[in-house]
Amino acid sequence: MKTLLPSILLASAMLGLALLGNAGIIPHEVAQLLPFLLLALFAPVWLRGDRSCNLLKRSAR
Repeated sequence: MKTLLPSILLASAMLGLALLGNAGIIPHEVAQLLPFLLLALFAPVWLRGDRSCNLLKRSAR
C-alpha cells in the first residue's frame, strides 16, 4: 500500500471483525474467514499501481 490511510482502515476493519467475533455478535467460524474476505474485496486498494498483477495486460518486463 502506498499510503498510510488505506492500510490503517483495513487493519482497523480486521480488528473490528475480530472484536465482534470475540463478543459473540458474529459467529466465530465466520469471524475467522472475514479478514481473508476483506483482503479479497479490497485487493484494488493494496494492489494498485503499475506494480500490481495485471492479468489482462500482456506486457513483458
